[in-house]
Amino acid sequence: MGDLAICWWLFLVMALISFLISLLYLFLLRCIAKPLLYVSFILILVLFIGGGFYVFFQQDKYEEGDNTRTVMKWCGIGLWILAGLYFLVLLCCCNRIRLGVAIIEATSQFVANKFSIFLVPIFFVFIIVLWLAYWVVSAVYVYSVGEVEDLG
Repeated sequence: MGDLAICWWLFLVMALISFLISLLYLFLLRCIAKPLLYVSFILILVLFIGGGFYVFFQQDKYEEGDNTRTVMKWCGIGLWILAGLYFLVLLCCCNRIRLGVAIIEATSQFVANKFSIFLVPIFFVFIIVLWLAYWVVSAVYVYSVGEVEDLG
Protein backbone atom coordinates (compact mmCIF):
# COMPACT_ATOMS: atom_id res chain seq x y z
CA MET A 1 0.00 0.00 0.00
CA GLY A 2 2.94 2.29 0.66
CA ASP A 3 4.10 1.92 -2.94
CA LEU A 4 0.62 2.86 -4.16
CA ALA A 5 0.71 6.01 -2.02
CA ILE A 6 4.07 6.95 -3.49
CA CYS A 7 3.25 6.20 -7.14
CA TRP A 8 -0.38 7.32 -7.40
CA TRP A 9 0.55 9.96 -9.97
CA LEU A 10 2.08 7.28 -12.20
CA PHE A 11 -1.26 5.46 -12.33
CA LEU A 12 -2.98 8.68 -13.36
CA VAL A 13 -0.41 9.32 -16.10
CA MET A 14 -0.80 5.75 -17.40
CA ALA A 15 -4.59 6.10 -17.39
CA LEU A 16 -4.30 9.33 -19.39
CA ILE A 17 -1.87 7.77 -21.87
CA SER A 18 -4.16 4.75 -22.29
CA PHE A 19 -7.11 7.05 -22.90
CA LEU A 20 -5.19 9.02 -25.55
CA ILE A 21 -4.04 5.82 -27.27
CA SER A 22 -7.63 4.57 -27.37
CA LEU A 23 -8.76 7.85 -28.95
CA LEU A 24 -6.00 7.58 -31.55
CA TYR A 25 -6.99 3.97 -32.26
CA LEU A 26 -10.62 5.01 -32.62
CA PHE A 27 -9.68 7.74 -35.08
CA LEU A 28 -7.47 5.39 -37.10
CA LEU A 29 -10.16 2.71 -37.04
CA ARG A 30 -12.68 5.13 -38.46
CA CYS A 31 -10.31 6.34 -41.17
CA ILE A 32 -8.45 3.22 -42.29
CA ALA A 33 -10.47 0.20 -41.15
CA LYS A 34 -11.36 -0.91 -44.66
CA PRO A 35 -7.88 -0.55 -46.22
CA LEU A 36 -6.21 -2.11 -43.18
CA LEU A 37 -8.47 -5.14 -43.33
CA TYR A 38 -8.07 -5.69 -47.06
CA VAL A 39 -4.29 -5.19 -46.93
CA SER A 40 -4.05 -7.73 -44.11
CA PHE A 41 -6.03 -10.27 -46.17
CA ILE A 42 -3.70 -9.76 -49.13
CA LEU A 43 -0.58 -9.96 -46.95
CA ILE A 44 -1.71 -13.25 -45.43
CA LEU A 45 -2.29 -14.68 -48.91
CA VAL A 46 1.11 -13.42 -50.11
CA LEU A 47 2.79 -14.94 -47.03
CA PHE A 48 1.20 -18.33 -47.73
CA ILE A 49 2.29 -18.26 -51.36
CA GLY A 50 5.75 -16.83 -50.64
CA GLY A 51 6.30 -19.25 -47.79
CA GLY A 52 5.39 -22.10 -50.10
CA PHE A 53 7.94 -20.94 -52.68
CA TYR A 54 10.62 -20.47 -50.02
CA VAL A 55 10.13 -23.89 -48.46
CA PHE A 56 9.70 -25.63 -51.83
CA PHE A 57 12.93 -24.22 -53.24
CA GLN A 58 14.86 -24.89 -50.03
CA GLN A 59 14.70 -28.57 -50.91
CA ASP A 60 17.55 -27.99 -53.39
CA LYS A 61 19.95 -27.61 -50.45
CA TYR A 62 19.52 -31.27 -49.55
CA GLU A 63 20.77 -34.34 -51.38
CA GLU A 64 18.51 -36.53 -53.48
CA GLY A 65 16.92 -39.24 -51.35
CA ASP A 66 17.20 -37.23 -48.11
CA ASN A 67 14.02 -37.33 -46.05
CA THR A 68 14.29 -33.58 -45.35
CA ARG A 69 14.14 -32.87 -49.08
CA THR A 70 10.82 -34.72 -49.34
CA VAL A 71 9.43 -32.98 -46.27
CA MET A 72 10.41 -29.55 -47.64
CA LYS A 73 8.78 -30.33 -50.97
CA TRP A 74 5.49 -31.41 -49.39
CA CYS A 75 5.49 -28.54 -46.90
CA GLY A 76 5.78 -26.09 -49.80
CA ILE A 77 2.93 -27.82 -51.62
CA GLY A 78 0.92 -27.82 -48.38
CA LEU A 79 1.41 -24.07 -48.01
CA TRP A 80 0.21 -23.54 -51.56
CA ILE A 81 -2.85 -25.66 -50.86
CA LEU A 82 -3.52 -23.59 -47.74
CA ALA A 83 -3.16 -20.42 -49.83
CA GLY A 84 -5.71 -21.76 -52.30
CA LEU A 85 -8.15 -22.70 -49.54
CA TYR A 86 -7.65 -19.30 -47.90
CA PHE A 87 -8.36 -17.58 -51.23
CA LEU A 88 -11.52 -19.65 -51.72
CA VAL A 89 -12.70 -18.80 -48.21
CA LEU A 90 -12.10 -15.12 -48.93
CA LEU A 91 -14.09 -15.37 -52.13
CA CYS A 92 -16.95 -17.17 -50.39
CA CYS A 93 -17.04 -14.67 -47.53
CA CYS A 94 -16.83 -11.42 -49.53
CA ASN A 95 -20.29 -10.25 -48.48
CA ARG A 96 -19.63 -11.11 -44.83
CA ILE A 97 -16.30 -9.30 -44.93
CA ARG A 98 -17.97 -6.18 -46.35
CA LEU A 99 -20.63 -6.44 -43.65
CA GLY A 100 -17.95 -6.76 -40.95
CA VAL A 101 -16.13 -3.69 -42.26
CA ALA A 102 -19.39 -1.72 -42.29
CA ILE A 103 -20.08 -2.79 -38.70
CA ILE A 104 -16.61 -1.71 -37.61
CA GLU A 105 -17.04 1.68 -39.30
CA ALA A 106 -20.51 2.17 -37.80
CA THR A 107 -19.25 1.22 -34.36
CA SER A 108 -16.37 3.66 -34.54
CA GLN A 109 -18.73 6.42 -35.68
CA PHE A 110 -21.09 5.64 -32.79
CA VAL A 111 -18.28 5.79 -30.25
CA ALA A 112 -17.02 9.04 -31.76
CA ASN A 113 -20.50 10.60 -31.60
CA LYS A 114 -21.37 9.22 -28.15
CA PHE A 115 -18.23 10.14 -26.26
CA SER A 116 -19.94 9.30 -22.97
CA ILE A 117 -19.47 5.60 -23.81
CA PHE A 118 -15.94 5.97 -22.44
CA LEU A 119 -17.43 6.59 -19.00
CA VAL A 120 -19.04 3.13 -18.84
CA PRO A 121 -15.83 1.24 -17.95
CA ILE A 122 -14.90 3.86 -15.37
CA PHE A 123 -18.35 3.58 -13.80
CA PHE A 124 -18.13 -0.22 -13.62
CA VAL A 125 -14.63 -0.11 -12.12
CA PHE A 126 -16.01 2.17 -9.43
CA ILE A 127 -18.86 -0.29 -8.75
CA ILE A 128 -16.44 -3.22 -8.60
CA VAL A 129 -14.17 -1.37 -6.15
CA LEU A 130 -17.17 -0.66 -3.90
CA TRP A 131 -18.27 -4.30 -4.10
CA LEU A 132 -14.75 -5.51 -3.31
CA ALA A 133 -14.48 -3.11 -0.36
CA TYR A 134 -17.78 -4.40 1.00
CA TRP A 135 -16.55 -8.01 0.81
CA VAL A 136 -13.19 -7.17 2.38
CA VAL A 137 -14.93 -5.45 5.31
CA SER A 138 -17.31 -8.41 5.63
CA ALA A 139 -14.41 -10.87 5.59
CA VAL A 140 -12.62 -8.89 8.31
CA TYR A 141 -15.74 -8.99 10.48
CA VAL A 142 -16.16 -12.72 9.97
CA TYR A 143 -12.47 -13.33 10.71
CA SER A 144 -12.61 -11.21 13.87
CA VAL A 145 -15.41 -13.30 15.39
CA GLY A 146 -12.87 -15.78 16.72
CA GLU A 147 -12.30 -19.52 16.66
CA VAL A 148 -15.01 -21.94 15.62
CA GLU A 149 -15.93 -24.26 18.47
CA ASP A 150 -17.50 -27.68 18.17
CA LEU A 151 -20.86 -27.62 19.96
CA GLY A 152 -21.40 -31.36 19.74
